[in-house]
Amino acid sequence: MTNKNHLTLYINNEIITMAKSSGFNLSREFEEWLKIRLNKMDKEESNNEEDADLIIARYRAEIMKLESQKQKKVNEDMQKKEEDMVIDGAIDNLIEYYNKRKHGEKDGNLRPGRAFEWNEQILSKATGIVFLFKKKFDKRLDIQDAKTIIENRLKDKNIDITK
Repeated sequence: MTNKNHLTLYINNEIITMAKSSGFNLSREFEEWLKIRLNKMDKEESNNEEDADLIIARYRAEIMKLESQKQKKVNEDMQKKEEDMVIDGAIDNLIEYYNKRKHGEKDGNLRPGRAFEWNEQILSKATGIVFLFKKKFDKRLDIQDAKTIIENRLKDKNIDITK
């Protein structure tokens, strides 16, 4: 039976979350990493053949690193898609509101006789996007960035806001 010592480490929360979601045992991972590092030091001091367990630990650590990178990429792609969905939802609401105004539909939020102001409406949606990005993604945007994102997305969708 081997003796175990308690060790306190400070690790980035994002790394811990990714490791737990990947099913990693952080204590074992750290031990394997130390074995690999110690083996590199031993290798420099002597030219003895490597222990099979250390070779396995090194490859395991490399595989886990690659899996972690892959999972991080997947998570980033999913977040980007969610961000795009939030922006597209705001744009869809903007277009729906514009079409109601254009066709003169009466709505509780619409005031008859008032022209549709794209800049005013885009600014309103930008405020909503700033709030949603902070709430959903813990990502800070300022109003001008959100407004630029909306305007660029409208251009991507070939929607002319000069009408």
